[in-house]
Amino acid sequence: MAIQRSSVKTQLPLLFRTLDGASLSAVIVHIELHYDDSGSAAGSCEMLLEVDGETCAAIVAQEWFHCFGSVRLNQATFEPGRPAELLVALRPAIVRGLISQGMDAEDVLDALLPSGESAKSSLSVQLKQTESWLALELKQLVQQPEEGDENGRLTISLRTNWREKTAHDPVRATPLYAQMQRYLEAKALIVEPVNDELMRLRFYTDEAEWGSVIQVEEAARTIVLYSVFPTAIPSALREETALAFIGENYGSTSGSYEMDIEDGELRYRTTIALGAGQDLDVGLAAAALSDHLEVMKRFVPVVSEVIEQSGH
Repeated sequence: MAIQRSSVKTQLPLLFRTLDGASLSAVIVHIELHYDDSGSAAGSCEMLLEVDGETCAAIVAQEWFHCFGSVRLNQATFEPGRPAELLVALRPAIVRGLISQGMDAEDVLDALLPSGESAKSSLSVQLKQTESWLALELKQLVQQPEEGDENGRLTISLRTNWREKTAHDPVRATPLYAQMQRYLEAKALIVEPVNDELMRLRFYTDEAEWGSVIQVEEAARTIVLYSVFPTAIPSALREETALAFIGENYGSTSGSYEMDIEDGELRYRTTIALGAGQDLDVGLAAAALSDHLEVMKRFVPVVSEVIEQSGH
């Protein structure tokens, strides 16, 4: 199987027509088309658009681009005065038509433009319909709250599960790592990718602050969340601490404590185990993350207080 890929970057205006006949203005930023040329007609075509804040809100309210409530992975409120990005995917049946005609990303762009050679073709009319596309993500940069990252900005995004619904396509199956990253970012968490298996996060609560690492094991279909206590356990307290947390681990089904006896690093681990070939279970991930954070919020202050009172 050979995968044929083509893409084009631009900054050209586009006028869509909605299902109810309204016009929707956008700017094309990027188009990418790729497919399997072995004859299976498997492939995808994604397009990144810029829209204004009002259009962004209207897409959500009117459920244009098939942005139905039932396919949204989270909820988000967008500010009308700020620009936004919209990532959409062409419906699979239309993609198969592009493949059968041997088209590439440049041909798609030509069909979308009013001055293109294909501007009056039936394909051009079809591609300019909002309902020919599936909304994958709406994203907007807004002012970050005071406790945010160093850049002082926060990304608000609304994601759908349309990509997962079409992930049977072997060309476009979404890695588990990307699914987990999108889920975390949809919850307004700042994710720092380390490599194709690890990502870092930092949590801030009224009770404590700590760093975490998520390890995604693609083949095993497991996700492991490690949170490190901010203060290492002094050598004089390590044996006592280890015994105390052995008791906490006993019978626990949600996670376990681990301590490096050499340097006193204490961390809490939670594992999300999925079935073979299974995509991320958002409900399972939400429950595991919630339980994990509750444990850390409870025990980080307790451990810090014990160390401080010991005088070590």
